[in-house]
Amino acid sequence: MQTKNFTEHNLLFTDRSWKLRFILLIAIIAAVVFESTCAPTIDNSLIPNLDKMIHFGVFGVIAWLLASVLDAKLWFKRSSFKIVVFSFVFVVLLGVSDEYLQSFTSTRHAELNDALADLAGAFVMLVIWIFYKKDKAVGYENKGGVIS
Repeated sequence: MQTKNFTEHNLLFTDRSWKLRFILLIAIIAAVVFESTCAPTIDNSLIPNLDKMIHFGVFGVIAWLLASVLDAKLWFKRSSFKIVVFSFVFVVLLGVSDEYLQSFTSTRHAELNDALADLAGAFVMLVIWIFYKKDKAVGYENKGGVIS
């Protein structure tokens, strides 16, 4: 029976899949910008602060995808510190820009708490990304992580 490494089973986490991650990254950023100009569609009455949770998750995913694309393409010569700092600053600026853009629409308004949720999502996902990268560097085979 042939065994395969975990990353061979998961297209999003291979170094060869940076193009797919890049396309997802651009699509999510475009969706965020588009959503910023539309009327709100989230009903916070069912789940309090649902919009903050969505901000946290979406901007966390953006941070993860950006860090993994930068890492895969060697633009920072695999310097995790530079990748994390660049990704974090980019996502924070995107979040602030998103809130600023909302201030120009008649149906939306900018909220500091949304920007803080964006920042928190980016921070948490980048910390997780650092541990994922460190675990990946050790190798799944050495840790008994070979999948058959």
